[in-house]
Amino acid sequence: KSFQRGTPVGFEAPSAPGFTPIDDRMTYDGTIAKAASLFLLATASALLVGMLMPALAMPLMIVGFVLALIVMFTTRNGPKPALMATTIAVYGGAVGGISVYYEASFGGIILQSLIGTAVVFAVSLLVYRSGRIRNMAKVNRFLMIAAPAYVIFSLINVAMVSFGGFNMRDVQIQGTGVNLGLILSLFAITVGAFML
Repeated sequence: KSFQRGTPVGFEAPSAPGFTPIDDRMTYDGTIAKAASLFLLATASALLVGMLMPALAMPLMIVGFVLALIVMFTTRNGPKPALMATTIAVYGGAVGGISVYYEASFGGIILQSLIGTAVVFAVSLLVYRSGRIRNMAKVNRFLMIAAPAYVIFSLINVAMVSFGGFNMRDVQIQGTGVNLGLILSLFAITVGAFML
């Protein structure tokens, strides 16, 4: 006897008008919907912890790190959506908690970061949804150079400030009155947007 693979006759998935059977294909629409829902989950968690219990920031960072390790080492055979959503929620809570302390030191920083993050996220989703940008080799090459270069610049700047030197971000571009920090921030936002 020979056996055939597939669904036995009479056991097909039910269908209705407008119903599309679920398969394992990844689509832009599905990815965008999942990314948006995870972003909203992280935002809700950040608001909850930031408004009610900001002291949980450090414990949530540790829990988030452990969960990230678990995700990295247990999802090799396939994604585990509940575990990933939990990790996102914990990281969101940690960011919400620590943001309260940053807001106390630098007034208005939370609103600026929320607006910047939301704008970059929404624009990236819309651009990818339109199909105008795909994973291009030139963009990947740019990111392989730009991201490490920016990290190295930032580490050198932190070292200089820590040892009593000047902050390179405070240097003004001659004749414009614009701080180098503003240009670097726009550059960092661009690199971050391309990494989405």
